[in-house]
Amino acid sequence: MWSYIVIPGLIVLVFSSCEPSGADGLDGAIEDSSSPSPGDGDDPLGDDDATGDDDGATPKPEPTPIPEDAFGRLALGFQLDSDWSGWMQEPPVGYFYGAVFRAGDVSGTGPDGEAEILESIETWVDLVVPEGADPEEWTTDVLYLTGPLPVGDVYVLGFLDSDGNADPENTYPDTGDMATNPDLNNIHTVYRDVDTEVVVYLNIGMS
Repeated sequence: MWSYIVIPGLIVLVFSSCEPSGADGLDGAIEDSSSPSPGDGDDPLGDDDATGDDDGATPKPEPTPIPEDAFGRLALGFQLDSDWSGWMQEPPVGYFYGAVFRAGDVSGTGPDGEAEILESIETWVDLVVPEGADPEEWTTDVLYLTGPLPVGDVYVLGFLDSDGNADPENTYPDTGDMATNPDLNNIHTVYRDVDTEVVVYLNIGMS
């Protein structure tokens, strides 16, 4: 049963191991209480429906996984950062050599050592801004359509061989070439069964 010890300014409840003498004790009052316990099928938080049954709660939907066979394509146009146009030693015309990588395989310095090339790109690009066009806004038409790429975020990275001296079998930029910086300007999203137009932004000069 429960008993009381009175200390000035404090009342302490003490539980005795003796069996309760009957329903008149505090234990009997507790056991007779109509309050449900968490294990009797009712919601202890009181947020159930009228039946008190948790089985009818709507589960949180799981995100839909992207199928491994989901593909789309990118339609590439090109743009030259106008702040760099005066720095170039040749007109901004030549072959663009590049590749498409998964975004997770690219850091601020470029593709990781084990990054998979999803597609290699080689296409002729003329970035001479037409007379009267705004050099900060002008982009080429679509010049290259990729093959099927896995759905998700990718980088298109490469360089413009404006001096025409790159080896097509072992392409690397050299001094004076404009290249793509692996920043937010060159990350693009591939959507399933869609040809998405994007702009490849040449925004860093090689020195």
